[in-house]
Amino acid sequence: MANRVRTLELSVEDREAVEGILMSQTAEVRRYRRALILSLKACGKTDYAAALAANVSLATAARTVARYLAHGLEAALSDNPRTGRPPSVSEADSLWVTALACSKPADFGLGRETWYPVMFCGFVREVAEAEGHPRMATACDDTILGVLDRARLQPFRLRYYCTRKDPEFNRKLLELLAIYREIDGCFDEGDVYASRLPTSKDGRPVRVLSYDEKPGIQVLADLAPKLMPVADSANGGKSLHASVCQDYEYRRHGTVSLLAAIDLLEGRAFAKVRQSHKSSDFVDFLGMLDACYPEGDVIRLILDNHSVHMSQETQLYLNTVPGRFEFVFPPTHASWTNMIEGFFSTMTKQLLGGIRCATKDELREKIMSYIERFNAGEHRPRRWKWALDDERFDIGSVDPSEVPFLVVNGNTCRECDSELKAARPKTVRKPRPKRSRKTKKKEPEWVQLELPLVWDDPVTLDGDKEAA
Repeated sequence: MANRVRTLELSVEDREAVEGILMSQTAEVRRYRRALILSLKACGKTDYAAALAANVSLATAARTVARYLAHGLEAALSDNPRTGRPPSVSEADSLWVTALACSKPADFGLGRETWYPVMFCGFVREVAEAEGHPRMATACDDTILGVLDRARLQPFRLRYYCTRKDPEFNRKLLELLAIYREIDGCFDEGDVYASRLPTSKDGRPVRVLSYDEKPGIQVLADLAPKLMPVADSANGGKSLHASVCQDYEYRRHGTVSLLAAIDLLEGRAFAKVRQSHKSSDFVDFLGMLDACYPEGDVIRLILDNHSVHMSQETQLYLNTVPGRFEFVFPPTHASWTNMIEGFFSTMTKQLLGGIRCATKDELREKIMSYIERFNAGEHRPRRWKWALDDERFDIGSVDPSEVPFLVVNGNTCRECDSELKAARPKTVRKPRPKRSRKTKKKEPEWVQLELPLVWDDPVTLDGDKEAA
């Protein structure tokens, strides 16, 4: 009587993994063949049929099934670990290379602040013999860089980070998050604006805007026309150049500054393009906002601690419209909390990146045309989505109507608002280097006489006194 075929039972997870390997276009051939053996055995095929379909020997098919039954799926798909060649780089060599990568090239008398691969590998081979690591003196670049990869170090990459320079960072961030959560409560499900506005302490509607300047937008003119993508239809549709080509040379025509704000509830953008971003330009922008909103509404601006926002000229204008504007200052050195930065980033990618204009007026027209299309299109309100719960911050303890500062400059404000000056962060001054005390030069004991000499009692050569 013939032996019955033994069907291999695969778990649900293993079956899905095997099917994924069989459907993959980049799987290794050996893993594919072993996965095919397991799949055929699970369907009731014999070892001979599975080996024939996978183009392997009968012993390989039987060994694959035995490994799965003994150690699981990964053991059946992979090879057993081999001894291989013993490592030539010791642990001490690796630690030395790692410590060297964590130091600055300037510490060794080199003229750079950061390493780059060719320089680092050459320096390792140069000093390895003197430092007691002769193996690294003959190591190739891949061996040295492999040590850094295993240590998960990237000394050739420069990244930036932000430090907290504002001593009141947590308080200001908490107040700003309270305002953002109040805005978030004005929307229904599905990000639908419910046409309701926050209210101030005296019951007036509040318009919340995010404001900032983008200075230094260069006006660059092309010296040669741009080349648009061209396809060669006679060559099977192969393109001559698939991207837009632009000449490297250009002509500068100065810079302009963009003053912009976004209504966080309606999503509408306000913008002005000026030659500068002085206090007069900011006051002009405030006048435009004052004319755009109904009288009696409070205009609450979220803006940074720029000097023009707290200047005397700005305060003199605020005195003419008391109670109209409220300023909210995010923490210093935390521009990411201001939502207008996202709009500037999108605008740079869609419009300002690689733009060429012959005059400043042309650039101004393009920017204002972009703002008009933004307001006329499907613009959506900006909503803050980070840390609006009370797990990290006690946002419920802050009343947004008490947050804004009504006065930005205490020297030119009204007498009734003298105590409402916006507090500036304390500047941390660097300690001055101690000067070495110079010792005073001792005056010589002898005194040099100046000529001509005048004698009260002149003496002749022969020692006799002259007559008076």
